[in-house]
Amino acid sequence: MTEFRLKVVKLNRFVLSIIILSTSLPLFILLASKLELIFLKIIIPLSILSSLLLLLYYFSFGLLNIVVIDKVLHFKWRQKPIFNFKDSELKIKDITTIIVEQGIYLTKIETKNSKIELGVLKSDYFKLDQNDSLKLLSFFKIRNSH
Repeated sequence: MTEFRLKVVKLNRFVLSIIILSTSLPLFILLASKLELIFLKIIIPLSILSSLLLLLYYFSFGLLNIVVIDKVLHFKWRQKPIFNFKDSELKIKDITTIIVEQGIYLTKIETKNSKIELGVLKSDYFKLDQNDSLKLLSFFKIRNSH
């Protein structure tokens, strides 16, 4: 059994989060203008904005464990109370295409019948260990050469 742990972003959810955030910012400004106390004008919009940012982060990002057992990839997402990603399985022999960005970021695994979008997070701003992504790519490279 081999296990890989990846932090991934679902791009469609991330784009939706940006749209929600950009449309809500004018509402926060409007809310701040309606309040009378300066203290409340600052604290209430900031607290709502920070709560919204945390919720959008939680909605868009996830931790993925890929476990290889008997030539089958098991994609298991760390469960959340809401906004869960769907677990799946994939036989290694069914993989037709592996899409990699910049030589180190695994973004998609394709078969004849399905696509699994991983969107491995690539950022200098988040403290992430990209070693498991590289190990997974090496694993595929070794399996492909046999």
